[in-house]
Amino acid sequence: NGDAGFWTALSSVAKSARCPIILTANSIPPSMANLNFVHLELERPTPKECSSKILQVCQQEHMTIRSGLGPDAIQKKLEWLAMVFQCDIRKILLQLQLFHVKGATSKGLTEEVPSRGLQLEATA
Repeated sequence: NGDAGFWTALSSVAKSARCPIILTANSIPPSMANLNFVHLELERPTPKECSSKILQVCQQEHMTIRSGLGPDAIQKKLEWLAMVFQCDIRKILLQLQLFHVKGATSKGLTEEVPSRGLQLEATA
């Protein structure tokens, strides 16, 4: 097993750690059977929950959504964006970060999703 050294090192670190060690994985490897751990299963948020978080981040980062639409329409566009990225907030935030650059234009996002016309603008 190519990961044998990793699991041995992790076991050693876990025995002397003074803080929690958090690992994320799609499944629990058999190599973890000898470690004492708490297993939590998380689910992705719904598109509505995800779009609310996206909007919150946009507001906190002073990013405006230029669409000439009201709050409900913006929410629907963000829900659509969430569905495109399968509600993976990490991926969505990385994409938003790409457009949140001083002097950035909305050209890139509207070219990728022209039928939806979601436009982002950096206001920093």
